[in-house]
Amino acid sequence: MNISKLMIKLEIPLSWLTPGGLKLTQHYLNSKINKVFISMGSKNKTLVLKEFEDKINNRKQIQAIIPNIIHSLDASHLIKIINTIKSGQMDTRNKLKYIIPVHDCFGTHPNQLGLLEELVKQEYIWIYSNVKILVKFHQKIIKNIKDNNLEIIKKDNKMFVVLYYNFKKELLLIPEIPKEGKLNLKDILN
Repeated sequence: MNISKLMIKLEIPLSWLTPGGLKLTQHYLNSKINKVFISMGSKNKTLVLKEFEDKINNRKQIQAIIPNIIHSLDASHLIKIINTIKSGQMDTRNKLKYIIPVHDCFGTHPNQLGLLEELVKQEYIWIYSNVKILVKFHQKIIKNIKDNNLEIIKKDNKMFVVLYYNFKKELLLIPEIPKEGKLNLKDILN
């Protein structure tokens, strides 16, 4: 069972902290669509009203988790770059003066593209070398489960959430943290 499916079964929204410390919660709800037709003279309009229910939209939760985590990491990368520029921590003779952020893209004046490229690489390496993103995500999931007063037990070096249905105990496996690959992030500089 993947983490999205586990949290859906537990009826807990997915929450995580970005490397910049921003807490994000993914909590897509089912909705009903109501259409209202309005006529004014010779003009007709249709208004679409969404009414959200109290039930989690399982499909959307599963589909959206990876893109939302990636977007939050991209945003953290962008914020780190901007903060480095603003703080004056750059190691270059020529300081980068202008940066134009657009979603997960960066722009600057043509004569400063080399400085920006170097900074983008350095901050990327810093985030993914120093911030244990998967470990922190996993820890946050465990905390969310505990904060919802659910019991976690360890058995055979694995973690399980204990659920009770009709006086029966069910153990749901909490997925382990994926193993890191052997990519040397410093190779990005080359």
